[in-house]
Amino acid sequence: MKEEKIGFVSNYFSKISVAAIEITDGTLSVGDTIHFLGHTTEFESTVHSMQIEHYPHNCTWLFTVLLVGVEELIIHMFIYIYA
Repeated sequence: MKEEKIGFVSNYFSKISVAAIEITDGTLSVGDTIHFLGHTTEFESTVHSMQIEHYPHNCTWLFTVLLVGVEELIIHMFIYIYA
């Protein structure tokens, strides 16, 4: 299946290893595998949980900012998310 760009990293909280992802296209659900792709960053991660406005959710929709835990270090914010 071809990956489609669904959003980008808008912020990264290094102490808790959480990325704030802004969804600009499509949807995202718990259990989905997402691909982080930037100038110096490329890795895949499975969405184990997500929060919107401090509340847990199972899926998201357009123009939502959500928090997702990541295993890799994110150095800069110009990272696009593909699913």
